[in-house]
Amino acid sequence: MTSKKRAFIINVLRRASFTWWSRTAALKKARVKRGIYRCNICKYEGPLKDFEMDHVIPVIGKEGFTTFDEFIERLFPDSPNGWQLLCKPCHTDKTNKENEERRDYQRKKK
Repeated sequence: MTSKKRAFIINVLRRASFTWWSRTAALKKARVKRGIYRCNICKYEGPLKDFEMDHVIPVIGKEGFTTFDEFIERLFPDSPNGWQLLCKPCHTDKTNKENEERRDYQRKKK
């Protein structure tokens, strides 16, 4: 499979995950009151525009992309507990930490 085709498929699957039932359920769980949500890490409360939905288990693990089957299993969790709502700063911190772990793993592997 070409890298262009693989990137297209990954993008389409990621967009489809926005409407997955467990994501919607996790968003409802994070709602404090009308229009106000709570960060799962720092407990900040604010409007939805201040938040990003996050996979509890990273979609791309520290070993990098392995198979589409694993990618899809992680992208579409079967429970609302597979998702968490994070404020943008907490989501950035978590993503940066995961990326660093992935880089360290790849360096040690070589």
